[in-house]
Amino acid sequence: CGARQESEIRIEMSSRKSLGSVAAGSPMAEHRSLTLSQKREAARVEKICNALAEREGVPPWAKNLLVQLGPLLTTLMAFIDAWTPIVMSGISAAISVWNVLPKQAITALYGLALCFFGGHYTVTLAAYEAFRVSGGERVTQCIRDLWTDVANVRLANAADNKKDDDRDGRLDVDQLSSDSALLSRKMGLILRTVDPDRVIQALGGLAQAFAGVLATLKVQFARTVA
Repeated sequence: CGARQESEIRIEMSSRKSLGSVAAGSPMAEHRSLTLSQKREAARVEKICNALAEREGVPPWAKNLLVQLGPLLTTLMAFIDAWTPIVMSGISAAISVWNVLPKQAITALYGLALCFFGGHYTVTLAAYEAFRVSGGERVTQCIRDLWTDVANVRLANAADNKKDDDRDGRLDVDQLSSDSALLSRKMGLILRTVDPDRVIQALGGLAQAFAGVLATLKVQFARTVA
């Protein structure tokens, strides 16, 4: 146990030293408010974006975009980490309230609203009905399936970032020979973690539901123009 604690202390000191040596004008210097773990992840994200930009066949405009995407992803990841617990708590509360509501009464109120206001919001109601008929009931499950895979990847990535298999006091991800090696490691991690069948079915369900909405809106627009 003592050896493990000593190894963790060496990893912490090594990470602080490497992050403290960031140049003042670099994108990492703009994120001083991030925690140490978030700064580590930010540095890895920038390396992955740089590795993608250096691959053969990438057009110049895409290379510039990938280089600028690193800091943006860092800010986005920090925002997600901060707001995900709050959003998930709100969604859980909304689901709990929805489960206790009388479904038949809600359906009756919806039909009554159609009788009085259906002519004023024709396109909106038509899009909603198309969404519901085209698989809207599956959308919730599709989103849950995708979120499950995203959560699994986040957990697997966090575990991978803590690995120190050779017990030399440095994280394995920080000892990779190049940015391309880091990209290959993380891509392999994602492919091993996600369920491809579940992802394909979830994306297909979302595409089906939104395709129905787009088709309905196109027909309604055509009728309006005619």
